Amino acid sequence: MRKKVSLVAAFVLVAATLAIRAVSAAGPPPVVQSVSPPAATNTGTVSLTVGGHNFVSGATVTLQKGSTILTATGANVDSEAQISGAQFDITGASPGFWTVGVKNPDGGTGSFGDGAATGFNVVSGAPSVSSISPTSVAQGTTQEITIHGTNLAKNITAVFLDKDDQPAPIGDNPPNNITSDPTVWDSLTQVRVTIHVPASAQTGTGTDDLKVTNTDGQSFTKTSALTVTAASSVTNPAITSISPTTGANTGPVNVTINGTTFHQGKVAVQLERSGQSPIVMANPTVTPAPALPPGGMDKITGSFDLTLAAPGKWSVRVTNTDDHGTGTLPDGFTVAGGQPSVSGVSPSSGNQGDQVGVTISGSNFAKGATVTLSPADNINVTNVNVLNSSTMTGVLSICAGAASGAHDVTVTNTDDQAGTKTGAFTVNAVRPATYSYQAYDDRFGGGANIAAGDIVPSCGQEIVTGAGPGGGPHVIVAKPNQAGSGARVIASWFAYDPRFAGGVRVAVGEFDNNPADGREVVTAPGPGGGPDVKIWHIGSDGSVALIREFFAYADAFHGGVSVAAGHLDNQSDGNDQLVTGAGPGGGPHVRVFTISPNAIAGTPGFFAYSPAFFGGVNVAVGNFNQIGHAIVTGPGPGGGPDVEVFTPQGSSYGGFFAYSGSFTGGVSVAAGNVLGTGSGDQVITGAGPGGGPDVELWNARTNLGKGFFAYGGGFPGGVNVAAADSDGDGVFEVVTAPWSGGPVVIQGNRLP
Repeated sequence: MRKKVSLVAAFVLVAATLAIRAVSAAGPPPVVQSVSPPAATNTGTVSLTVGGHNFVSGATVTLQKGSTILTATGANVDSEAQISGAQFDITGASPGFWTVGVKNPDGGTGSFGDGAATGFNVVSGAPSVSSISPTSVAQGTTQEITIHGTNLAKNITAVFLDKDDQPAPIGDNPPNNITSDPTVWDSLTQVRVTIHVPASAQTGTGTDDLKVTNTDGQSFTKTSALTVTAASSVTNPAITSISPTTGANTGPVNVTINGTTFHQGKVAVQLERSGQSPIVMANPTVTPAPALPPGGMDKITGSFDLTLAAPGKWSVRVTNTDDHGTGTLPDGFTVAGGQPSVSGVSPSSGNQGDQVGVTISGSNFAKGATVTLSPADNINVTNVNVLNSSTMTGVLSICAGAASGAHDVTVTNTDDQAGTKTGAFTVNAVRPATYSYQAYDDRFGGGANIAAGDIVPSCGQEIVTGAGPGGGPHVIVAKPNQAGSGARVIASWFAYDPRFAGGVRVAVGEFDNNPADGREVVTAPGPGGGPDVKIWHIGSDGSVALIREFFAYADAFHGGVSVAAGHLDNQSDGNDQLVTGAGPGGGPHVRVFTISPNAIAGTPGFFAYSPAFFGGVNVAVGNFNQIGHAIVTGPGPGGGPDVEVFTPQGSSYGGFFAYSGSFTGGVSVAAGNVLGTGSGDQVITGAGPGGGPDVELWNARTNLGKGFFAYGGGFPGGVNVAAADSDGDGVFEVVTAPWSGGPVVIQGNRLP
């Protein structure tokens, strides 16, 4: 093994060190260690006290669950070790653990909890359902159902179970289950859900039960909640007029609707607008037309609560609930709203490459309002939520390429009236040469396997870590902060039985032929586990779903499996291929798998090294100039530092010794365009235990002279490597994790 880096590598190391010191000079990042109270019910506002270190006056406090970010008001930095008075309105918030985040004015961040099993616990009582409206639907129709009850939290699910006692789409033949859209949350006592009733749905009184489930798993089933009627004998009402035709979005408005065939005591009335939740009339009253000449019109009287309603034209719909006949007056009612204004944005700045939850203050905000920044390039605004007419929240995803400096913030209501505050938000050009975050608890020293990819589509890729031996099969998907330290956890779960202590290997690839919803995470057990490969889809809300599973080698093999992914077959289906390498005890056997909707097909594979070597093999996939997509291999511990490059079919392109020929600690491998040139990918190698955290860059054969020590030359645990474009600038960083030893600090290195 080399004992020192090249002159160029030394320059890189010094530059990175200086960059770290420059960030540190602005202040060490906050360390969040506790939150008090540790839990609160989701029925109002809670005031939190956050404990830790390195808190600076002006720090902001956030709660995050999945893609939902809440920003505190009134937070006061009492000392470098405490923030008090962080007020959060958690009314109806999703039950479960939320990650507590602190961000100092200089951009340093820290967090407490993983958002899955630790952090601040939002508690909700078990939900219950007292009634639904309407209580009957017809075959072949779509209907919004209003559910009344208690403890109905945001993101609650509502499914109707038919006589087969199975939620759609499981188990029915013919498929006659009712399907449900995501719920619309109104309050803890009311949610709405739009259901779709197949023409083949079973009919009868009390045909379907209703099951509601909060995000903490607590549920309630109301039996015989819904009656399905046959699609026949429908009488459609006709609407001739509504008076008044306009109402302000500042409160309720009383209206009279004239028409024919309104069924007395059996009507549902609502205002509808594309992209908006319907506005339902409470307790409509029907007055039938006089029976004797000169006759006249049926009348419906009642009120619509227009508070915060989207300005513009709305259609009026009347439904006879007994037979589900409907009548519509298109664009018959206008919701009027004032011109919005923007008075401020908090926080008022964010760093390139970061995601920032903001609160926007002003006036005349209405539901459906949009938020834009100018210049708008490379800044995405998501999760916009109008809390009231003067307060909105949203999340700004600031890509690395976003223009630094002041940006105007504009709020536009649905009637195209808009308000702008000039220079309301500032993008800081914070681009240190190195960023880092700690993936697991200080007490864990088993190292980590790493991979990266665009898992939740945004600006930049996410980093995936799999805990090493001794840590359980704990997988974390995180978005590193670009200001130098900290990360936002997107998803966290155990890929296998938590009692399994062999660790878990990870990769990222496209396997559901739908790149728009992000890449998938691949997991495989470390040594001691069977060859059980799993493919997981991660939702934007942090949900984790297992979509495929198979054994890469014989059931009896328990040496673990290394995994990688890439587009090896040059087909147009959009899916990657999955590459596996047998772990210790199995020989250096490499296989390639093609994943299709109906089959998983694996090649016989090839041996990357002598079949007599039983130290296992690490794998990577890259796209190199001259040779195209190829498989890169590195030996596990016990083998020499022989890195080889192969065609997908197993033919050798040749290889190189990444380190001294006498070193037998194993080599981790990755590939990515970390130089940002047109030369294709580079091979990245990391020395295994005993070799120091020595990272080198190669062009598939030749050392490029840009190596560096990831954790200081004295660290003996070795280093695992990956390539990630975590800031979305088109150039990959070299990402490292300790092969063994701790703490598990994930570090991204931008090479000059």
